[in-house]
Amino acid sequence: MSQNDERKWLVPQSAPYLNGPVSITSIHVEAIAAIGGRIATDMPVETESTGEYPFGLGCGGPFRFKPVHLTLN
Repeated sequence: MSQNDERKWLVPQSAPYLNGPVSITSIHVEAIAAIGGRIATDMPVETESTGEYPFGLGCGGPFRFKPVHLTLN
């Protein structure tokens, strides 16, 4: 995993993180904040069509994963 310039954590879309073909519907997240908050939970993963091929958004894929937002208390 790596953090980008917008301070978002990015999970690689290749092995060993993702082995195709797959159908991902959730992700297990365990995180600890610097101030001590922690979480361990399964979160839903949504997808959306990129609308790139072959006939636009109405046709479906390829798809990309929408961000999963995590809040630590």
